[in-house]
Amino acid sequence: MFNKNNQQIDIMTNMIYEKLVPKDHLLVKIDSIIDFSFVYDIVKEKYSENRGIKAYDAVILFKLCLLE
Repeated sequence: MFNKNNQQIDIMTNMIYEKLVPKDHLLVKIDSIIDFSFVYDIVKEKYSENRGIKAYDAVILFKLCLLE
């Protein structure tokens, strides 16, 4: 099942994230500049609506590969 990021980071986690990660960090800058929504268009044909198991968010998986 195709699963876009549906508020996976709740408010409390977001507050902790903002306190721990500096606003001038390279990855924060990259995330603010690049719109990663293009990944959904690329992978949408790879996901089936018939499966009951939710898939990991495609953008998160793409970002993990980018970090590697």
